Amino acid sequence: MKEPKNLPKHVQIAYEIAQKINQNILQEGDKLRGRNLAATEYKVSAETVRKALALLQQKGVVVVKEQSGAYVLSKEYAKDFVKSIKEDMKLSNHVQNIKDLLKESKGITKQIEKEFRSIDLTKRKSTTDLPFDIFSYKITKDCQLIGKTIQECSFFYNTGATLFGMIKNGQVISSVPESTVIDVKDILFFSGDEKKKAKTLTYIKEISS
Repeated sequence: MKEPKNLPKHVQIAYEIAQKINQNILQEGDKLRGRNLAATEYKVSAETVRKALALLQQKGVVVVKEQSGAYVLSKEYAKDFVKSIKEDMKLSNHVQNIKDLLKESKGITKQIEKEFRSIDLTKRKSTTDLPFDIFSYKITKDCQLIGKTIQECSFFYNTGATLFGMIKNGQVISSVPESTVIDVKDILFFSGDEKKKAKTLTYIKEISS
């Protein structure tokens, strides 16, 4: 378990003091002297140390006596405090991982969109040995597909081509839900051989006429 470096300094100090109590380096009844706090290896102000002790006192780990100092009160509460900090760190790590994954997914989505946009319906000629072609169709304002769902269009049933993605409102959608409604400027992406490509374009033009 990594030390809680991303937490406020006074919490870091409180955590390390609680760890020392939990590990029997400090015993119940021991006074927290200057050398004990120095052992935390943090260069902080007296106010930061005061806040750390106040936090530990709030958690029942130590007791601070005026004109006397701070004393270890409970190893049990020290153990609970350490556990709570570790749980907070795990949660923080999960949140950061989610943020990193979301950032990464946005980058991947942009790359996919760039690749999709590079596909040209009319000028593209297959230069690969794949047994199928990839083609697209951009929905114009006079297309009768507008307002229909993917399910209602039944592309595969009517043409044999597979709709594998689309760009809608600038966003790339893969595994397009059948409930998706087609709108103007949508770009549909299909896969299929030349015969299925021709059949798809003919089908779209027929229902658009």
